Amino acid sequence: SNGSSMTPFCFDCLPPLAGFLAMSERIKFIQFFQALRHVDFINDDVKNNKELAKWAFAVVYTRGFPTPNGDDFRIAPVADYFNHGTETEVQVDYDEEGNCNVYTTRDVPAG
Repeated sequence: SNGSSMTPFCFDCLPPLAGFLAMSERIKFIQFFQALRHVDFINDDVKNNKELAKWAFAVVYTRGFPTPNGDDFRIAPVADYFNHGTETEVQVDYDEEGNCNVYTTRDVPAG
């Protein structure tokens, strides 16, 4: 579970750094949930559904990528599976049209 779903008791059970990071995530979720109230094109039933908001927040927070200039945040399906090792093997980039392009950063043997 991520910080947005944790209770105050959960934070007390974590080591200090983990508790701080989880609490920071919870604060971001609270701000996200409050910001939803100001989005006109989202139905009020959706805006007030906290469980749905937690799911949406988790998807964006765990699956999204910042654009190279840092001005935007995007979700690129499957791209979040790259670079789970200790060494970066692919570079995720976006063209002017918003298309996601993935390039290897080193030679990858066939197979």
